Amino acid sequence: MRSDGFTRRGAAVLLAALLCVAATAGTALAYYTDTARASGMVPLAIPDDPPPSTEVEEELVDGSKDVVVRNTGDVPALVRVRVICAEANADVAITRATPDWVLPEGQSAAGEQRGWYYYNRLLAPGEATSVLHVGVEPKEGAAAEFDVVVVQQCAAEVTSGEAPLAGLFAGVEVAVPAQGQPIGPYVPGDE
Repeated sequence: MRSDGFTRRGAAVLLAALLCVAATAGTALAYYTDTARASGMVPLAIPDDPPPSTEVEEELVDGSKDVVVRNTGDVPALVRVRVICAEANADVAITRATPDWVLPEGQSAAGEQRGWYYYNRLLAPGEATSVLHVGVEPKEGAAAEFDVVVVQQCAAEVTSGEAPLAGLFAGVEVAVPAQGQPIGPYVPGDE
């Protein structure tokens, strides 16, 4: 008889433990699968000058994106853009750009300072870049909905040795190249 009571008590403890696990599993799963969208920028101020300010404008065109960056600040700005998408969902590439957009020689999408496309002209206040066309090719088995994120950064021009254009992007001084690898075919009228 004593073993029957122990078995019932053990079963009750086991059942209580299983209920606790089941009650918290949904919360834990929600925590680890939650997503959040972020927007904005971290301003970089150069002493005695207001920080540059830009906004990215994206337009969906036949499943791809046309990207333009506009200087919304009061000072000229240098601009760079990076495109991010989960590799399991789609192949993403800059497929068309004017000669003003440059991918520096030897760069690829790897590394923190790599994969950035630079606009090789200084943007005056109120001015916008030419169109950067981002081609998106969904992969077989891709999620029904997925994000293609366009990250842009702006910087005030700094005088740097022999570089015609240079800026502090994320605290790193970067010389904006006048020329780089071809990005994609230039299509007149896409400016």
